[in-house]
Amino acid sequence: MRPETLQAFQAEFEQPLPSEYQTFFELHDGAKLFMLGDEGLVLYPLEEVIEKTIEAKGDGLIDEDYGHYWIIGEQIAKRVEHPQTQIMRYDGYRAFAEQLPRPLPGWE
Repeated sequence: MRPETLQAFQAEFEQPLPSEYQTFFELHDGAKLFMLGDEGLVLYPLEEVIEKTIEAKGDGLIDEDYGHYWIIGEQIAKRVEHPQTQIMRYDGYRAFAEQLPRPLPGWE
């Protein structure tokens, strides 16, 4: 993660990135987890978190009252047709993250 990307995040959303999440971006800046072929969980790089969150707000998926939510990734899964019921399902969603609460005293 480039420092200017972190500054862009903080300027866009007017809040600091939680320190643990910032460390994740410094070490990895996105990740593909639990991948089995083309399916799994994708955590976006910070630059894409910014883009996807702005897009979600523009599309009305994140209300302005919930400006502390960010799009952080998505689950990738195949579109499946069930031959017996003719039902199609798509296992995919976008993951939302809310600014993490502070730990309780003694739980740090």
